[in-house]
This record gives sequence, C-alpha cells and structure tokens, in this order.
Amino acid sequence: NGLTLNGNVTLGRGSDCEWGVLNFVGSQTLGGASTISFADLNNTYCNNSERNGLRLAQAETTLTIGPSITVNGSQGFIGYSTFHTGDQGFDLINQGHIVSDGPSAIIIRARTVTNHGLIEQAGRDLAITGDVVNNGEIRPGISTTGAGPLAITGRYTQTINGSLRIDVAGTTAGSGFGQLTVSGAAELDGTLIIQRAATYTPTVGNAFTFVTTANRTNTFPVVTGRAIDDGKSFSVVYNSANVQLQVVSGPAATDFVNEPGNGFNPAQPPLFLPLIQMGDVVSRQGEDSVLLPDSIYLPQTGK
Repeated sequence: NGLTLNGNVTLGRGSDCEWGVLNFVGSQTLGGASTISFADLNNTYCNNSERNGLRLAQAETTLTIGPSITVNGSQGFIGYSTFHTGDQGFDLINQGHIVSDGPSAIIIRARTVTNHGLIEQAGRDLAITGDVVNNGEIRPGISTTGAGPLAITGRYTQTINGSLRIDVAGTTAGSGFGQLTVSGAAELDGTLIIQRAATYTPTVGNAFTFVTTANRTNTFPVVTGRAIDDGKSFSVVYNSANVQLQVVSGPAATDFVNEPGNGFNPAQPPLFLPLIQMGDVVSRQGEDSVLLPDSIYLPQTGK
C-alpha cells in the first residue's frame, strides 16, 4: 500500500486560495524520489498552515515518508489539520527530509513522530504536536525572517543514533542560534553537533540556551564542534529545564567529553586514553558502529 512519486508536486496555488491535500487512508508509504512543496496561500481567508497538507484520515494507522522524499515550502501540515479535521490517533515515520524553507510555517501533528531522516527549520516556523523520537537529525536552524524556535508540544527522546544540530551565529534565539523547545520531558542521547558560522566569533561568557524542556534527563555522550579558537571553546551545561552552550576560556581538549552535570565526578579525575585515532570505528555490543573523535575521556572505576 502506498503512493510512489517520481516527479515534483506542488500542493495549493497562491492567491487563488486553492489548497491541495493528499489523503492517506490506512497505513501507507509515500515513496519514490520527489519533492512535495506546500504553496504559500497569500490570501486573507486561506492565510494559515491548515489548508495544504499530507493528511492521515484514519486512527491507528501509520504514514511513512520514504528516504528520497522531500517535503518543503510553507503553509502546510503533515498528519492532522484543524481545518480538514479527522482523528489524531496515528503515527508518522519520517525517513526523508522535512524542511520549512518558505515564508510561512509547517505543522506536523501525530500521536508519535519517529524521525530517521532530517527535520529542519530553515526559514520559518516548524512546529510538531506529538511525542518525538529522533533516530536521525533534527536541526532547529536560524532565520532572519522572524522564525521562532522549533517547537515540540509533547515529549522528546533522542536515541544513541540521533543527532541535534545547533547553528550558532549570534546571541538571539531564532535569529542568532537554533533553539528546540519541548513542552514535555526531554530524554537525551546520541550526538550534539555545534555548527558555528565561520563569520561569527562569540566572546567568553556568552550563553546560548538551545534546549528548553519541562524536565531534562541524560546528556549527549558525543559533542562535536566545541572548538572556537585557541583561546575559547563551547562548554555544554545541563540543567533540569534547559541545556546551554557557554563560551569558556581555553581550547576544547576533545569533542567527546564528560561535562559537569552528566555523571562526571570532579573528585575522581578522568583517565585519558589517547588510543583511539580519528576515523576509528568502534561499536557497543548489540548497537550500530559509531565514529569517534581523536580521544576519549573515561572515568576511573578502579577496575
């Protein structure tokens, strides 16, 4: 069951207030190699994101967006729409690329959203209603067009295979750095990727609150992009309701570290093992291989 698209599709048509909807009845896979674009309905009556969309019409079903599908544009929804109504008891699996790169918002609504691909805010707002499990990459992004944070109304769980990419180009959330807001609990794992703009050099003492949540548990065991220059680096600070990047003096010793607040005991100095070289691949038992950076800190356990 499913729909295969091998050409580009635009849903909706501009100022004519003509919206387009693909309705999926039953569990379906949207496959092929295609870009589905939500048109900007530049009309007073239609000027919201509830008209154009990929709509799931039945409860207890699943829509899977295939790995070669891109959904982009503006003023569109995926899952449930308050305009077209229906049931919200369904699940969404994303293996492709969902990106809000138009002048308005994309809204994702489902009971659970499981991401194996890329969900990216790259221009305007992107909002998700439902519990999110991130096995791929989520990138809140930055924008000069008024985009806010990438907002999740629900819980956020990042697995060991997942990554959160945070762009840093200034000190204001949304326009200067990417921010993920989670109304429920956030359980962290996997990788944090710090993507600092080459033209931006923050100063010591700058802080960037890039995750807000009702309750944060666990940490990012892998952090990349900590280095700024020979005299500064990013430190990751974990608090109960947020996670911050703070600019501190000194170079980053490694991109794979124990940070204060994630189980590191300052009274028990770490054991430095410069044995793993850049590009080496190791794996935990029963898990996929992961690429490690040039060194690793392990706490001394006495064993």
